[in-house]
Amino acid sequence: MIAKRILILVMAEEKWEEADFLRQQIESRRQKAKILDMGLLGEAQGPCDITRKEVILASGKSPEEVALISDRGKRMPVMVDGARQKVIELFSNGELSGVISVGGTTGTRMATSIMKSLPFGIPKIAVSSTAALPGLASQYIGTADITLMHSVVEIAGLNTMMKNVLARAAGAICGMVEGSSIIPVCFPPEGEKPLIAMTHFGPCEECAVKIRKKLEQKGYQVIGFSAAGIGDRAMEEIIERQDIFSAVIDLAPGAVGEELLGFSRAAGPTRLEAAGKKGIPQVIAPCGVCGVNFGSPLKRKYKPEYA
Repeated sequence: MIAKRILILVMAEEKWEEADFLRQQIESRRQKAKILDMGLLGEAQGPCDITRKEVILASGKSPEEVALISDRGKRMPVMVDGARQKVIELFSNGELSGVISVGGTTGTRMATSIMKSLPFGIPKIAVSSTAALPGLASQYIGTADITLMHSVVEIAGLNTMMKNVLARAAGAICGMVEGSSIIPVCFPPEGEKPLIAMTHFGPCEECAVKIRKKLEQKGYQVIGFSAAGIGDRAMEEIIERQDIFSAVIDLAPGAVGEELLGFSRAAGPTRLEAAGKKGIPQVIAPCGVCGVNFGSPLKRKYKPEYA
């Protein structure tokens, strides 16, 4: 039987010591862990289970080629792409139980980009000293089920407060892995009613509740997504990437109009397309004002006299 492990993503030239302490804390809770070095410049401070060289090779580049890149910003896409390939490989081989990262702005941006390659339901935690900075949290999370843990203190050495943060982070990821193994996310087995995805939004709520109760009476599970531009976009991605849903009820497709008009609930140019691509039934029933626009223009879209 393949042993699953929790993967720790870290820029090992800066925060290997903290990542190694996190690994020890995870393994003290009867879970296995390994460290992946997604570092940019400088030597790793300690041994890593997946080295920077392995990550670079997974990106399709050669270490010699990347060594000539002195700009951190230009190295980032190479390391993120290579780490994604390694993470997907581990997941596909049944070797991955969860992912956790430790870092500041750059490390968290890279790590969460890598985490987004994994499907819904796989535990993902980013321990970050910049989790609470305005605007960054939404960038880190996007449409993924990533949990952000604000370290508050700078991740710079193993002092008492940092050890406390990392010990709590280890407990969190181990608990999430345990919970995920008890109730995994998967297509219902034969004989069970399939899952149905449904969009919700404020004016649609009464309608959505009645539909959900009617379907539940028939034995179906209805999974709701808030159609505020993120939840509905996430629904499309899950439909396309995972075999979970057998049908879609779209009560709040207003984000299509929002996308066309450049408003705040825009859900991307491929909204409403995933179900058709997947070949599953889709009912689109605009509910009230959600059929048109229910947001407001982004400030950058304002005419100068109204900005």
